[in-house]
Amino acid sequence: MNKNEVYETIYKETLARYQTRYFELGVSPQTLGWGKTSDQQERFTALINNYAFHGETILDIGCGFADFYEFLKSKGILCNYIGVDIIPEFLACARKKFPDAAFIQANFMLESSRLPRADVVITNGTLNFKQTLINNMEYTSDFMKLAYEKADKAVIMDFLSTYRTKNYPKEEQVFYHDPSEVLKMAFRYTNDVKLIHNYQAIPQKEFICMLYSN
Repeated sequence: MNKNEVYETIYKETLARYQTRYFELGVSPQTLGWGKTSDQQERFTALINNYAFHGETILDIGCGFADFYEFLKSKGILCNYIGVDIIPEFLACARKKFPDAAFIQANFMLESSRLPRADVVITNGTLNFKQTLINNMEYTSDFMKLAYEKADKAVIMDFLSTYRTKNYPKEEQVFYHDPSEVLKMAFRYTNDVKLIHNYQAIPQKEFICMLYSN
């Protein structure tokens, strides 16, 4: 199976997984894999505390119901928001709720060439699922390369950390990234890198990696 076939298969599996959740749970944080809204907003708070999104064009890969855009608006942060997802039901909900934003149905790993450039490319939660057809670090590397090529100012990615929360059970369906390995990966593209690993666990320990364009 070549790389394109791998990503096409991942696309089909991901589509089926999230559509099943959507038809069971509707528009909810659980559909997207969040425990509750407050967990989601902990991560969003960490993001806006470390990057000034006001006035930026944002390309949000795996945007779901555009909850990050809703969060930005609630904080008075004005931006040009472009949400990208593969789930048509998610995008239909997002378009209805936010007619002022743009939304594109696309498989980022195979169709990034038809997506617009942006000041900042961001992804929340899309890289935490354990892959079976490809090594997760290779998957992350491919994603980071494509994201960096689309970003005029920065790429922002979040990960579940190998430095896990004490007493929280390890989940077999997710992948835990080693922060030091992600940092090495980021330095392939730029010397201007920021890693944030000091915010509240939600409920597992996470970290954010920011790559600033040269």
